[in-house]
Order: sequence, then C-alpha cells, then structure tokens
Amino acid sequence: MPLDRHCSSRKATISWVSKGILSSTGAPFIYAILTSSALYRQFAGLTEPQHVLHHKINAIVEINKLLDDSRHRVDDNVIAAVFMLLCIEESAVTANEDIEWSTVQRKLHQNGLKTMIQQRGGLAALSSNPCLQTFILM
Repeated sequence: MPLDRHCSSRKATISWVSKGILSSTGAPFIYAILTSSALYRQFAGLTEPQHVLHHKINAIVEINKLLDDSRHRVDDNVIAAVFMLLCIEESAVTANEDIEWSTVQRKLHQNGLKTMIQQRGGLAALSSNPCLQTFILM
C-alpha cells in the first residue's frame, strides 16, 4: 500500500493527533499546535503577536526538556513539534516578516529535525506513525 494511503483518512489523522495530545510527551506537540493556531488568528487580526511568541517559547522549552531525556529525544511528538515549528518559520519567510531571524530559526529547526530523524534510524523508522512520516515527506 502506498505511504500516502496510510494517512489519507481523516480518522487516521484524528487518531494520531489525539494520541499525541494525550501522551506523556505531548506538551511540545500541543504548544506547537497552539502556536500554529495563534499565528492563524494573528493573520486574521484576532490576536496579538505576543500570543504566538508565548506558545512558541513554550513549545521550545518543552522540546528542550524532552531532548535532554534519552528515552524521549526522538519521540514522535518531539519530531512533530519541531516539524511544525519549521513549517511556521517557512511561512514567516514567505510572509516577508523578519526574514533574517526566520531564516536562522528555520535552519535551527531544519538541522534539529534532520538530527532527530537520523537518530531515530532514518525516515523509514517513522513507519510506526505513517501520518507523521507522510507529512514530513510532503
């Protein structure tokens, strides 16, 4: 079965996100989701930039906590959170915000994501979470 079929259903995605949120390692994933949501609200004029920054800082703090723990440093939730932050930095560069700062942040997240995936055993080692694997491949 092609990889994209594993995560093509809405049910599979909802299951993955629900498990991530309920996991003991879910904090960085939750804060990354909140960062993305706050960014969307900011673009819509419904919230202030400091709300985005607040959630992003919390995501980074929680990611760093788990990176210090050898049992969880390559956990799906940590990888997903770093991937989401990378996507957010990509959108900031596209939106012509502080391009220099966003480029630095993007490189940090990109290098961190590469390192985590390598430590996990490569992209194929993410096969236990086909949704995450598919999103990263996209």
